[in-house]
Amino acid sequence: MIEVLHTLGHMCFWKAERGYLFTGDLVYKDMLFAYYPSVYPQAYLTSREKVASLPMKRVFPAHHTLDIQPEIPLRMRNAFRQLDAEGKFHHGSGIFNYGDWAVWL
Repeated sequence: MIEVLHTLGHMCFWKAERGYLFTGDLVYKDMLFAYYPSVYPQAYLTSREKVASLPMKRVFPAHHTLDIQPEIPLRMRNAFRQLDAEGKFHHGSGIFNYGDWAVWL
């Protein structure tokens, strides 16, 4: 069975018995474009919190490479938490690079 996970602006699909997360545009390597007016940084973090809590074995993004390790959604969530704690998690704060992925706010 595949569960549909609704997150603001994204739909993810979770196959619990396999530990597969299909992330669509929510998680992928390369630049995450979060500077659009329709992207709300706090909702983006909430979406990350939701998927990071899943016991993932494989992550399948909609873009770029399929070589995504299950810890990347966790790293993204942690980076967003840190940016939020530093007061940088808002539109116009810039580009933040984390090696195999980045976010443009």
